[in-house]
Amino acid sequence: LGQSIHGVPDLPDYAGVGFAGVSNEWRYVLAPRSGPWSVQATVTAAPEWSRLGEGGVRGQEFALPLLFILEAQPIARRLYAALNLSYAPEIARSDGEPWSRGSTLAASAALSWRLTPDAMIGGEADLTNVFDGLAAQNWRGSALFLGPTFHYQVRENVDLSGAWTQQIGGWPHGPNLAEFTRSQARLRLEIDF
Repeated sequence: LGQSIHGVPDLPDYAGVGFAGVSNEWRYVLAPRSGPWSVQATVTAAPEWSRLGEGGVRGQEFALPLLFILEAQPIARRLYAALNLSYAPEIARSDGEPWSRGSTLAASAALSWRLTPDAMIGGEADLTNVFDGLAAQNWRGSALFLGPTFHYQVRENVDLSGAWTQQIGGWPHGPNLAEFTRSQARLRLEIDF
């Protein structure tokens, strides 16, 4: 995990890279691709353990993100659309501190256009809400992220994809840097066996 935090209220300045933890993802296709738009519905569970938090703080965190994915191809093999709904309960503590419980509810939407048989570009919008408690009891805030995405089919069984989103709004008082990052980036390499 790489982090660079400077000038954020209630967080110490920090820059560094370290081993963050491990995770695993389980997928189940609820409804395989069908219909004129080739719609598919999938659910995933991705249990994770981490030991490095924001600002390089050491501790323990256990989370179980659950995700519902609805995908479609409004224009066959050209235009792709996705809607993701997620719920992620977590329990965490910094070394020497008591355990805290929280949860995240999020929705994201994405559109991608296939430029070549192997390359796609697109855009993504994410709305994320954070709560105290495992069952989303007390709302702490929200943030809206927007940014570009890409996907490249390296080989038949190897995919490379990524996204970069920037926080463009937050609640309750404009951009919410107390609960969320200013930017998010993902780079994912998938190898099918």
